[in-house]
Amino acid sequence: MQYQTNEVVYEEYVVIPKDSLYTIAKEFKTTVADLTDINMLTTNVLYPNQVLLVPTHSKTLDITLLEY
Repeated sequence: MQYQTNEVVYEEYVVIPKDSLYTIAKEFKTTVADLTDINMLTTNVLYPNQVLLVPTHSKTLDITLLEY
């Protein structure tokens, strides 16, 4: 059996003073909700030098399951 799955690849992003979740999400083509979930944020307040994980791309993996 052949399956495909997507694996999201993340990179670290260091917050600078002018950043907001909206501008970061726009820059990385993601959503504020995704950034909040990925980084387990409970508020929209960001601090300079705070490190966030941001999704950079997805890669598709082909998986072959062997049946016995």
